[in-house]
Amino acid sequence: MSLLKNVLLILFISSIAISQSNAATKALTVDFFSLSIKLKYDDSILAKNKHCTSTPCLKRFYRKLDEANFQVLLDDLKEQKDILQLNDWLFYQLVRKTVGQLYPQESDMFHTTSTWFFMTKAGYNTRLLTSKSKYTFLCVYTEDKIFETSFVRFGKQRFVNLTNLYYKVDSRRIIFEIPRYQPGELRDKAFSFNMDTSPALPARTVNRSYHFDVNGEEISIDVEVDTNVNDLLKNFPQTLPLNHIQAKMSPVTMASLKDALAPHLKDKSPAEQLQVMVSFTRKAFPYLHDQRRYLRDDPMTADQLMLADTSDHEDRVALLYQLLKETTDLNFILVQYIHDDIITVGVELPEVIGRPFEHEGIQYTICDPTLPKNSSKLGNYPINLDKDIEILEVVNQRE
Repeated sequence: MSLLKNVLLILFISSIAISQSNAATKALTVDFFSLSIKLKYDDSILAKNKHCTSTPCLKRFYRKLDEANFQVLLDDLKEQKDILQLNDWLFYQLVRKTVGQLYPQESDMFHTTSTWFFMTKAGYNTRLLTSKSKYTFLCVYTEDKIFETSFVRFGKQRFVNLTNLYYKVDSRRIIFEIPRYQPGELRDKAFSFNMDTSPALPARTVNRSYHFDVNGEEISIDVEVDTNVNDLLKNFPQTLPLNHIQAKMSPVTMASLKDALAPHLKDKSPAEQLQVMVSFTRKAFPYLHDQRRYLRDDPMTADQLMLADTSDHEDRVALLYQLLKETTDLNFILVQYIHDDIITVGVELPEVIGRPFEHEGIQYTICDPTLPKNSSKLGNYPINLDKDIEILEVVNQRE
């Protein structure tokens, strides 16, 4: 009988513990681009936490969150990162939006410091900077080359200022202080801005029409274009053009584009198919040099180009790159003229057209996506390609 009483007592205590645990766990809805994400959190992380920029205060702030049950929310955030196929930059934005929703009455500085805590616990190599005892800035170790923002070095590692990228602020003239308290380990894994996968977000689409001709034959196509990219990349930092070129297109946009082009590619030789593609990139998108429009280089991804009213040379390379990867099995190469900031494309064809570009014994036909202007010709160099060049990537699809 005593054994039965003990079992019942244990079950009773367990039920109380479970009930209390469930009572402490609450739900939060975060609007993240085209999706509303439901996240669980333990309300112990809402305990009052005084914020300031001194080292002792930051240490207390961090430790108070560390003593709370932060893991419930962190596990949900990491699960959403995997489900939605978010890169590090988009995951940071999800964390930042979540913190803002979690502490709506708190300051941006409080949000930055809370984001610092969660990003550190998520395994990123972080550092916190302060300025004028009024502001905090979250920095993270990266090996990516990012322009128009500030970096700080700790040992041999370089940390980029995520806070200023989020707010689109050029902080290179700001004087920072480095608090002595910096929790977390020095990790070798670098934060990445690469968009080598397309986020799995519900599409928001518009129908766009594109007009071009191939050797005088007029072609019009209608494409369903996912507009999520405009929001996703609104505050995306300026990186090397290759990162924008390699950014994978929205599956919805690519599928619609492939369907629209399919009748014009059917039963054609590889060279004839390439003529269709370069005619599309050369003629369907009005050209305007970035320096004239933005007073600086501002490369776009292929998705952005599909929605843009003007385009530059490397923007068209991004689109041709995606078309070659998604609609052909041809090997190709990306070549950059170092002093002219022009990137062009060479494709390995059964028969070379024009003067070939040779690399490691392979001859490539130049298929520049911009030049010759308003032409369908292949094999023409945009400028002299004999010197001052860099091979950006060799894509071997037939290995």
